[in-house]
Amino acid sequence: MRVAGFQGLRPIGRRWREIPDYMKEALYEAQEILKEREFSIEGQPIDLIGYCGGKTPQFENHTLTCMEHLVIYVTSIAEWNQRNDKESFDALLGLSFGEWIAAVVAGCLDYETGLGVVAMRGELTSQVRGRSLLLTGSLPIQALR
Repeated sequence: MRVAGFQGLRPIGRRWREIPDYMKEALYEAQEILKEREFSIEGQPIDLIGYCGGKTPQFENHTLTCMEHLVIYVTSIAEWNQRNDKESFDALLGLSFGEWIAAVVAGCLDYETGLGVVAMRGELTSQVRGRSLLLTGSLPIQALR
């Protein structure tokens, strides 16, 4: 059995000239989608191209996690799309926000919706600055369903 796994820990670096062309194309496409959907962080438009070129946004209440999540999402899917053996995998798994990448490449979720979810997730997780986002409580199983 062949399994492909996706995780949220694959930074590509921030030297634009070293990023492969197919990833640059994917980043430009994502940048346009984010612009069309008017995604922003602290009132600033999300600038993936600038970020990958070394420009560091100045946020008061967010960490750079919000940018890294988007870059990893976009470049991971671009990397997957370059593979010639996609059909040979029996299963796709995701860890951390890699589950969103796995859902998109499996066809369970469209790319733009995944991009929006990852943008919102990155914004939320970057606000907690190292604290847990785990929500615990007790509910009857019927309420959870």
